[in-house]
Amino acid sequence: MASFDLVGLAGSIKSLATVLSLIVIGYSGFILISSDDLVKREDAKQIIKYVFIGLSIIWIVPLLVNLLSGGTYCGV
Repeated sequence: MASFDLVGLAGSIKSLATVLSLIVIGYSGFILISSDDLVKREDAKQIIKYVFIGLSIIWIVPLLVNLLSGGTYCGV
């Protein structure tokens, strides 16, 4: 029976979220640069802002939990 590795799962989720966010930022940047429609440009700016907020949460929260709980999680 295989053991469940929670730290490995968290690292995989962070890696997947980072790759997906880079794709979304690239697409939004393309829309921001190439679109003549002001509404689409504002939407692209909002998407980029929300992606950075989401990435910050995904990368900082495990470190804060580790700090507050006194655990040995290294943020891997």
